[in-house]
Amino acid sequence: MVQELGKNKNSGAGKKIRSRAYPALDLPAAVLAAKKIFDDLGQGPHSRISLARGLGYGSFCGAASAKIGALVHFGFLERFAGNYSVAPAAPPLFDYPKNLRQNEIFAAAARPSLFAALAARFAGQNLPKNLPAVLVSDYGISPAAAPLAAKNFAATFEFAGMLKDGRLILPDVGENASDGNDSEGKIFEEKNRRPAAENNRGGGEEEGQIEVRLASGIKIVFPKKFAAQMARGEFAEEVKNLDSKIAAG
Repeated sequence: MVQELGKNKNSGAGKKIRSRAYPALDLPAAVLAAKKIFDDLGQGPHSRISLARGLGYGSFCGAASAKIGALVHFGFLERFAGNYSVAPAAPPLFDYPKNLRQNEIFAAAARPSLFAALAARFAGQNLPKNLPAVLVSDYGISPAAAPLAAKNFAATFEFAGMLKDGRLILPDVGENASDGNDSEGKIFEEKNRRPAAENNRGGGEEEGQIEVRLASGIKIVFPKKFAAQMARGEFAEEVKNLDSKIAAG
């Protein structure tokens, strides 16, 4: 679905700008936080207060909420009925990069919808030095939050081996590819699988769509199920051609 962007309106002038959701942690920090919860508290389910204490806070607070939300963004926590459980996708990554699990780490890096959109837009390019400004103008990130969102995106894709010398290089990985023995992850998933209704991801990740804004001023909306393909750049050529045709027309 393609939507043309409208002009900015100033009707909300004077109101506090609410930023679009983004992970408040980068991927390596999220892996460590998920491992701490899993090691100290177990798979769950856990209340928000229990998670906050497991993360080292005396009570549930804004900082704890931000960390929990980041773990949801990356798919390391699953929310159901107000409680959270460690997702099957998390434990196989606890020893990364000691045991390389490319498919899993790439999927985790691209799971936040904002990060998937940025990966699709800048695949094969150097990240712009003014990335925080791009996040503000094109992705609804508030000016105050943009530097952290940009930093976390870069750190996440560098950790996953997809950002080298400032250039975003997305891998060509098969849907079922995996490095190393993934039997541990499969066993964990079989033991802890829950009904589909319980896999509702909270913390700002309920939108179900990924928005990509092109230089021509057009917004493309993808179903979120294509996040991994977008992160690998599978649609990059088609999106580029569409952008060129719109700009020329």
